[in-house]
Amino acid sequence: MLHHDDATEEEEAVRVCVRIRPLVMRELQENQQIEWGYNDTCLLESTANGQKVYAYDAVFGPDANNERVYNVVAKPVVLKAVEGYNGTVFTYGQTGSGKTHSILGTDEDPGIIRLCVRDMFEYMAARPDVEYKVKVSYMEVYNEVTTRKPQELGCGDRAETSTD
Repeated sequence: MLHHDDATEEEEAVRVCVRIRPLVMRELQENQQIEWGYNDTCLLESTANGQKVYAYDAVFGPDANNERVYNVVAKPVVLKAVEGYNGTVFTYGQTGSGKTHSILGTDEDPGIIRLCVRDMFEYMAARPDVEYKVKVSYMEVYNEVTTRKPQELGCGDRAETSTD
């Protein structure tokens, strides 16, 4: 259930968060390691001139699941959306950085979209005296081509693709 106490009450227009994805099997077999240090709000880079610190609103390590990321990043946006505000959760990163896993997830680790929808409808169901109108968009921009993918969200065959 979505409650004010569960979500951070920040009035910032934009929050920037970083998620470090776990190493994939190939990287593990090659004995690769994550070279960045991190804590809850910073990435730490060791350089020849000392350590550089990059500050963010939140940093999630490779062990963070989608529910944890959702609770910190998207749940406050959903809470404001059900109160009538517009909201956007935007992911950005190079190919293979984990954006699709964060947004769509798996059956075992549902992604941000499923968790948003779950909480929105639970919130609305708990307030039967209020009438809601819900509009949701999801799109992927890859190589400057925009693809809307409602079929991946369980919306049947109403997919649209555009190059605008």
